[in-house]
Amino acid sequence: MWDIEGDLGILGDSMHAWVNITPELILIIFLPALIFGSAMAVDYHVFSREIPQMLVLALPGVAVASVLTALFAIYVLPFDWGWNEGLAFGAMLSATDPVAVVSWLGFQALHMQPTTSCLCRWHS
Repeated sequence: MWDIEGDLGILGDSMHAWVNITPELILIIFLPALIFGSAMAVDYHVFSREIPQMLVLALPGVAVASVLTALFAIYVLPFDWGWNEGLAFGAMLSATDPVAVVSWLGFQALHMQPTTSCLCRWHS
């Protein structure tokens, strides 16, 4: 797609390394840091008190959002998709972006209730 092998010097070498990085390596490097950072910011007592509500929001909530998005993708979008494609599309779009949620919570932490912050962090 892009010619990164040209005369870009060290920039070309860096681009070549990032283009060829494996998804597993990204998960091994970035996911533990995200989970650890969120875990250190959550109060254990609030977390243990709110765990039932978190499970209700996370498990059925994401499942319902995935199915509704799949229905929209199958019947409204102009593609000839079946249920497999529609559900895969729905699952990808209904997941939250943990980096965005955690960064937003960092800015809003002073103005938010501890239970709301805990729910948002765990759900992401």
